[in-house]
Amino acid sequence: MGYPRAATLRPRRLAHALLSLTAVLAVAVAAPRPARAEGDGARAAASRAHFDSGVALYDANPPDYAGALAEFKAAYRIKPSAGLKQNIALCYKALRRYPEALDALRELLDEGGASLTPEVRRAAERAIVDLSRLVARVRARVVVRGKVAEVPQAIVLVDGEVAPAREADGAFRLGSGTHVITARAPGFKDAIPQTLELAGGGEERVVDLELWPEGPIAVALLVVRVDPGAEVWVDGAFVGRGGWSGPVPAGEHVVKVLTADGQALSEVTSVAAGAKAEVTLVVPTTAPAPADLVRTPALARDYPWYVRGGATLTRESLRLAEPAGEASEGRSRAFVGPSFVLAVGRRLPIDLFAVEVYGEIGTLYAEYTNDGAAAATRARVDRWVVAPVLRASSRGRLRGFAGVGAGLVGQSIGVSVPRGGAAGGADVREASGISGLALADLGLAYGFGRVSVELAGLGEIHGVGAVRDGRGERFLLASPAVRLGGRAGVAFAF
Repeated sequence: MGYPRAATLRPRRLAHALLSLTAVLAVAVAAPRPARAEGDGARAAASRAHFDSGVALYDANPPDYAGALAEFKAAYRIKPSAGLKQNIALCYKALRRYPEALDALRELLDEGGASLTPEVRRAAERAIVDLSRLVARVRARVVVRGKVAEVPQAIVLVDGEVAPAREADGAFRLGSGTHVITARAPGFKDAIPQTLELAGGGEERVVDLELWPEGPIAVALLVVRVDPGAEVWVDGAFVGRGGWSGPVPAGEHVVKVLTADGQALSEVTSVAAGAKAEVTLVVPTTAPAPADLVRTPALARDYPWYVRGGATLTRESLRLAEPAGEASEGRSRAFVGPSFVLAVGRRLPIDLFAVEVYGEIGTLYAEYTNDGAAAATRARVDRWVVAPVLRASSRGRLRGFAGVGAGLVGQSIGVSVPRGGAAGGADVREASGISGLALADLGLAYGFGRVSVELAGLGEIHGVGAVRDGRGERFLLASPAVRLGGRAGVAFAF
């Protein structure tokens, strides 16, 4: 059975509870339940005794929140009740253990179910939002002799206690404020404690905790022979390219090699103290690249930034208006020309995607003869493009890619219209403007380590209504216009 509604916390502490957790924790929500077996009466009495002790400790002057928490937990273990979760959350909040307070409130909502009144449920949800602003996430990495390593026996200590249970991604939650973090493992000296000042609101911090073996370190020599230009990694740390040799602690070591064409091999080797071990990891030319060990993830990790440059040849049909020298109804003319592309991007943690800033500058030309004209009209469009682009790419040495983006295009048009009559000559008419655009490309890239070449088809849709002359008259009709073409280029990762 649950506890009377007025008995969750006594009035002297009730005001504090209301301020602490937005009123929800001041009211017990578990409705009385009928006894289900003969032993329930004794269990309920024992649970009530712990509950009363917890209330007394909470109301003491000064209050003993840790003792109250232990009593409320004992009462809950004997006879679970959603109402007790409120008091447990209050104690965690008072102890500034905000992540545990959050968990208790969420369990309150789950366990209370339909027995919670709408007011209590809304208040609990508001309290969860408020407490979430006081929680940060920490990733603690164990480092052995300056290199990130797996030490199965290592434990992380926070404020002298074992760190909270880690989440699926390896991080654990701590309340905002000052915390001291260290690490301990058998056979190693404790890591130097680090003091973290954490802010809430989901802040995430990464801290390296360095362990050093106790006593003298037995040294050995490790020699790694690989393909020219291949990367060498020892115990998870990059040590060089094209081979490596150097001192290592005696024992087992994991050697990994990543070749320039995207292949990867690994080997575990053991070397005795004072001895020398040689490891040869050369990829045969006929060996297929392992499907799960290709260059793209390494690029995303080691060289997340890239720059792409290239040239395009495009064509578009533009309908010129009367101020541009056409008939009143307008005529469509084919414009063709080159442009140059420069883009800077960064790969996302999900290594199949990247974001970039795409820039392009170029010119389109058209030459045509109007009806009845004795000479040809020449038209030129100078244009620039700036747009953010989201790009996706497959893995492997030969990979497909696609990108979509939206941004701005600036166009300046000059039309040389021949004059009639014996005098000859031409009138030059000019207009300019900036419009919005959407663009997309699709192509293939072939990688040589950090350098790759690419071929792509591209398409663009952009407005033309903003292109006007000095009198405000439109030069181009039939908005939007479509530009199509191809691009060749080179990309470099860094």
